[in-house]
Amino acid sequence: MAVFEIAVLIISLALGDLFEGTLVGIVQIVIAILVVIFAYVIYRFQEKKL
Repeated sequence: MAVFEIAVLIISLALGDLFEGTLVGIVQIVIAILVVIFAYVIYRFQEKKL
């Protein structure tokens, strides 16, 4: 669950950058979305192992 909280923090920071109109903000959002997807896959995988 901590990974999701970190991802939300990254997304919120990235959105702040995006509203400034920087390309870095867009890159951060893409990375944050990938982190969320990766965290979800790991979470589901661990859930099935239990």
